[in-house]
Amino acid sequence: MSDIAVPGTSSLYEVVDSIPAVLWTADPVSLTFTWISRGVETILGYSAEQWCESRDFWRDHIHPDDRHVVTRCREETAAARDHELVYRMIASDGRILWVRDSVHVHVEDGRPVNLSGIMLDITKEFAAHEALAQSEENYRRLVDAAPDAIGVHTKGHFVYVNPKFVELFGAKHAADLIGHDVLTLVHPDFREVVRSRQVQVAVGNNVPMTHEKLIRVDGTAFEAEVMAIPVVFNGAKAVQVILRGLSRE
Repeated sequence: MSDIAVPGTSSLYEVVDSIPAVLWTADPVSLTFTWISRGVETILGYSAEQWCESRDFWRDHIHPDDRHVVTRCREETAAARDHELVYRMIASDGRILWVRDSVHVHVEDGRPVNLSGIMLDITKEFAAHEALAQSEENYRRLVDAAPDAIGVHTKGHFVYVNPKFVELFGAKHAADLIGHDVLTLVHPDFREVVRSRQVQVAVGNNVPMTHEKLIRVDGTAFEAEVMAIPVVFNGAKAVQVILRGLSRE
């Protein structure tokens, strides 16, 4: 059934139906919806009655590539565990929407007796995440092929270095430098200078190219021109450094 008529609760249902999300209850065995808020009509275009009258409505309107979530829901429910599902739904107009479904398993005497949950449309959030991931992938490809040594650090530790950076510091692999404290790669005579420059970048200023003396992984020193700019990397504030080696001592 859909909206249940309970005396004195009409205002409550009005509040629930005004929420930009879908609240629902379902049978823990068949996974048939027993009640669903009217928000589903706004988000997916199907009426509350359609959801509750058809035993397999939910399963049949999940994107074919994501129907494994039905099996997972059954397994988690049988184990009496609350769970979260992220999957695609096919709206009434044919659009594909991403939803996050948080499921609570109500248990009595050790067995599931009811399911309730809240379904959120995360299509825009997912698209933004995908766009960010693609942007970062494009960034990596571009920087990996750059002729300059480029590294990125957050909170003073390297989180990314390109192949030229690895070569410049005499390392074998990027993993040899990831996690390194930035100052461990700076000659002691220049560490105060670098600390000062880090403060400038931290407040959002670009630091122009300047001469520094640095330390390779084998302990030998070399000179380079270094530039630093504030960036966002993996969703966090970071610093990108660009280096051009001048000599090998």
